[in-house]
Amino acid sequence: MDINFVIWSMRILQFFKWSNLVGLVLVFVYFVLIPLVNELSAETVVVMVYIVPMMIVNIAFTFLFHFTAKGLSLKERWARYTTIGIGFLLLFGFPLGTIFGIFLLYAMLIDWPKQVTFIPDESSIEKSDLDLTPKQ
Repeated sequence: MDINFVIWSMRILQFFKWSNLVGLVLVFVYFVLIPLVNELSAETVVVMVYIVPMMIVNIAFTFLFHFTAKGLSLKERWARYTTIGIGFLLLFGFPLGTIFGIFLLYAMLIDWPKQVTFIPDESSIEKSDLDLTPKQ
């Protein structure tokens, strides 16, 4: 049975992206919209002071998961290193995060496809490297 661990890693990151978005919407509705519609009290303002920065961090992680999954689909080297970092952070989320973290670390450290190599862009290639005429 051939399992492509990179594809499953992308799916795990996309799962975290969508779960972050759903959680963000639920937190926004429950802690921001409902109190604003009912009445704005001192407790509501205090809750918003703590909730809004957490929502901003949640949005940042959502973008991180999205672009890392996109980078993995393109087999980018930076996406591999970012996924290793995400996998390490997930190890602290016992029990489900630990399982996903171990899987991501395994997929990125052990089972990274050997054919994935660094392809330099045109700006890093010198003109002398492109000259294929025989030297005398």
